[in-house]
Amino acid sequence: MDRRNNYEPIRYKKAILLGSGIVVFLLILMISARVIRNQIFGDEYRRLEAVTVGMSEREVIDLLGQPHKTYYRDSAPKDYYVPGYAHKERAISNKVFIYSFSEPIAYYYLDNNNKVEDAFVGGS
Repeated sequence: MDRRNNYEPIRYKKAILLGSGIVVFLLILMISARVIRNQIFGDEYRRLEAVTVGMSEREVIDLLGQPHKTYYRDSAPKDYYVPGYAHKERAISNKVFIYSFSEPIAYYYLDNNNKVEDAFVGGS
């Protein structure tokens, strides 16, 4: 009788159990990181997410203060995104306000009437 064949199902069960354990551990780790991030940076995200499409340039500045960077369509570099932070690749139709904090970053795209036409809020 070949003893190896008796142990094969046990090896597969152990491998499946170990793999499942690793997946569960990684899921717990990802959820914990998100919860911690929200506890630490939640206020900053909420402030940035308060800006909505249709708001005027003045409303954005009143809510968040002066932007950290402003780029205009005619003079912006091709790669105007802040290195190390998330972004949405998009052309500037008129101008973009960029606000960056300790973790979140926001890009607010303003149209020719200086109203927010698109917004992106992301992390580092």
